[in-house]
Amino acid sequence: MKSFARVLALVVISASAFGCVSQGQYDSLRTAYLREKEQNVDMQARLEEALARANALRSAQTGPSSDADMEARLAQALQDKAKLDAALAEMEQRLRAAGMDTQIALPAELDRALRELAEQYPGLMTY
Repeated sequence: MKSFARVLALVVISASAFGCVSQGQYDSLRTAYLREKEQNVDMQARLEEALARANALRSAQTGPSSDADMEARLAQALQDKAKLDAALAEMEQRLRAAGMDTQIALPAELDRALRELAEQYPGLMTY
């Protein structure tokens, strides 16, 4: 029993000698821990925000208005325009071959309305 009390006393003394730090050290370490914890939360929020922006940019690049899609749509529109220009030229050629005037006379009221519209929007249309 005496040896048990000695061992117990030795354990308590050993634990108290190695496990204690001063209050100043404790406060300093706790302050550093709390600062690092706060910084970790801030960095996590920044990371989530950056990931959200990256995902938005990625979806914008693959969305319907990406550069590649716009270029493909422009190329298709230019092809359609070329086909329409060719069809118009062929039609005018047929009219000339038939001895008909390629300029079709419009009713006076419609002619006047179209002239006014073209004057109102000179950058968009000509008449």
